[in-house]
Parts: sequence; structure tokens; C-alpha cells
Amino acid sequence: MTDPAPRIELKFCGLEVDSVAVDRWIRNHSMEFTEVFEERVVNNIYFDSHALSCYHDNVAGQSAREKLRYRWYTHTLHCRTFEPGQLEIKVRKNSFGTKTSQPVDRAPCATLPWPSIIRTIHQQVTGEFRQLLDRLVVPVLINRYTRRYYLSKDRRLRITVDRNLGVWDQRYRRRPNFSRRALLLPRGIVVEAKFGRNVLPGLTNEFLDAPLRITRHSKYVNGVRAITNY
Repeated sequence: MTDPAPRIELKFCGLEVDSVAVDRWIRNHSMEFTEVFEERVVNNIYFDSHALSCYHDNVAGQSAREKLRYRWYTHTLHCRTFEPGQLEIKVRKNSFGTKTSQPVDRAPCATLPWPSIIRTIHQQVTGEFRQLLDRLVVPVLINRYTRRYYLSKDRRLRITVDRNLGVWDQRYRRRPNFSRRALLLPRGIVVEAKFGRNVLPGLTNEFLDAPLRITRHSKYVNGVRAITNY
């Protein structure tokens, strides 16, 4: 599965107390957003090199960078198993990003050691996904959050709203850690507006009244900071 056209993501971040204002802003927005999926929990394993090259490229603002993650969906924030999902590559070039994925239909067993889990994923992907997993061999963290999905009436703009973010450190762990959650991660809300480059000129005024400020934000970077004190 591929998002073929490069897209832009505007990210708005705030505190939990801003949730009511965000919900009101979306509900009353002139672009007439409607919720297009039921709320669900997004779960991710982020892979990186031993030197955390993906993390450092992001922090340094490298114009071309990538991330590798295994993603699956649940309906609870307290799941201690892996489900069938997909291995995803996110590539960022300047202000534009693309995302490609390959399905992983046979979920890894969360009670096995990490090398066995990675091997299960590795056996089910091909090409650049397998090559990148060969290079980014360290499962750095697991994060999860609840997500709601909205689409504008003209279908040009998607908005996601993420809450209840949790992070679990996987470094130096023989098996997945679901018990010791990072305590340094501030609880908040993240709104992402996603659209094609041809939509951008007409959006400037649409978001001037947003209740949150536009900011550079990466859940992976913030997760690494929470588990390492970087």
C-alpha cells in the first residue's frame, strides 16, 4: 500500500485541557469535517540503528530522512500482544512526506525474544522493507495512542486527533516490555492536518483560528527523549 503523492502534514500540539476546544473547532469548522472511522488505538514498534540514526536525523532537521515502524490497531490501550498489521516506511523530503507499507498477516508472538519477532516480520516483507529492517535492527520503543479520523466535505483535507499517548522502552530488553511505561512523556493532544501540495495555498486562512499552535512534532523523537532523557 502506498500514498503515491507527496503530502504535507501540519501538526498542532497542546495539553489535555485543550481537547474540548479542539473538538469544538473541528465541529464548527467551515470545511465541514465529518468523522470517517471509529476511534481506535494505534500501536507502533519503532526500529532504528544502534546509533539511533533515524532519531538524530530528525532532530538535526535533515532534509531527507526516513522512519521504519511496525503498526497494528486495537480497541484497547492495555493490549500486551501484537496483532496482524503492516511494516511502514515514512520518507520525508523537505516539507513533503510519503508513506509506503507492506502487510504482515501473521502477527509476531509478543512473548518471544525480539530476534524471533523481527524474524517473523522479516519473513513476510520484501524489497526495500526487508533491506531497511536488516539495517534498522533495534526495536527502540513501542508507543500507542487513541486516534480519531475526520475528512473535509470537499475531501481535500484529512485531520487526525491523537490522545492518551504512552511509550514503553524496548532497548536492552530481551522480550517486549509492556509493563514499565516512560514517565517523562507529557500527556497532551496532537492534531495532524494532511493534504496534497496543491491544497496548501487555500488553507492558510482556514487554520489561523486553530486553538493549538502549529509546531514541529514527532512522536518517535518525543518517545526517545522520554526514555533516554536526551
